[in-house]
Formats: sequence, structure tokens, C-alpha cells
Amino acid sequence: MPASYILNTPLEEIAFHIQLLRRLKEEKVVLDIYNRPGDDFSELTVCTFDEPQPGLLSKMTGVLYGCNADIHKAQVFTMKGEHPVVLDTLWIRSGGMQLSENRAQRVQNALREVLTGARGIEQFLKGAGKNPPGGVLLESLELRNDLSEEHTIVHVIARDLQGLLYVMTRALSRSGLHIHTAKVATWAARAENNFYVTTLTGGQIPEDELPQWKEHLTRMFRGLSTE
Repeated sequence: MPASYILNTPLEEIAFHIQLLRRLKEEKVVLDIYNRPGDDFSELTVCTFDEPQPGLLSKMTGVLYGCNADIHKAQVFTMKGEHPVVLDTLWIRSGGMQLSENRAQRVQNALREVLTGARGIEQFLKGAGKNPPGGVLLESLELRNDLSEEHTIVHVIARDLQGLLYVMTRALSRSGLHIHTAKVATWAARAENNFYVTTLTGGQIPEDELPQWKEHLTRMFRGLSTE
């Protein structure tokens, strides 16, 4: 796991994640939703094998959008190896409250269906009656290579809206970028997101290409381009 995971994850939570990893080979997609007493959000943990092509996180955020679950915060990590594994934690709520037992079950069923490939995310959203926003109200976008040795960091601040994280992760995956770590926070109708990404070849975006990528991603996030 990335060093940031080891440094920022309590030991009891690491032990819990190890339990999920032990179930992964047999179950393929391991899910857990926990309502901590006193919190106004539910803690969703997703453990599954990564996919060769970008887009796994986009599928997760799309399912949550389709289930009317708002993402308050997210931490996304990818474990390297012969078969890379993603271990994502998303703090979600519906109507400003923790998910009810019925809604939590619906979220888990939908995630398992989409992540196993039994149903495509576009098909799921259509069935849920969702029409994702074409773009976001972008306030700032910055790409940096100097804060990580392996990843380019895409720092985005935008106005919050329903489906925001789905639109952003979809844009990154459609651009051919793998999201290895994501840190998401929302406050006062604004969202500040950091995506740690690599290109299809597995490295940082070349330094001399960052201005072109910034222009491209700006257009993608704003819905001015689909490629």
C-alpha cells in the first residue's frame, strides 16, 4: 500500500481491511457499510481487484449517484502487485443522514452488480432515472509532479453538485488516466479534490505536457469536450 495509507490509517482499521482482503479471492467484490453512532454519514468500504483500463472509481461514484447517496469524503488507495487491489473508503449520506438499512442494501447490491460487470454503469444510471450533469462549475485546476515521485496530482476545486465526483472521475478515466489515490472533501457548497494519477503507460504526465493536459482536463470537467 502507499506510504500515505500506512501513515494515516489507524491499526484497528488496517486489521479490518486485512479481513476484507482475505475474503477477496473468493468473493471478488467485498463491501461493508458501517453507521458509526453519533455520525451523520455512513462509512462505505469497497475492496476489489483493479481493472486494466481506467474507470473503476468512476463506476463506484456513478452507482452512489444513482442511489441518491452523496459523497462527503473519500480516500482511495491501490495496492500494487500481480493483481492490483483497490481499497476505497467513502463517507456517504442520503438526505443529510446515515443510510438506512434498506438503502445500504440497495447500494451494496448495485455496486456488486456494476463492479462484477453484470450491468454497465450507463445502463444502471438510465434505469435509476438519472441524467448526469454534462459538466461542473470549475473554480480552479492545477496539475503538479513535484508532490509525488510516482503520480501526477490533479488538484480541483469546484462548486458542489449531485454527481460531481462521478463527472470528475469519468472525465479522468475517459482521458486515459488511472486514479491511484483520491482525497475528497466538501464544505460550504464547494468541493476540493486531489487525484493521484498516472498515464496508461504507468508514469507521471511528462512535465512539458502539463499545460496541454490542464487545458484538456479543464474542457473535460466543464463538459466542453468528451475526448
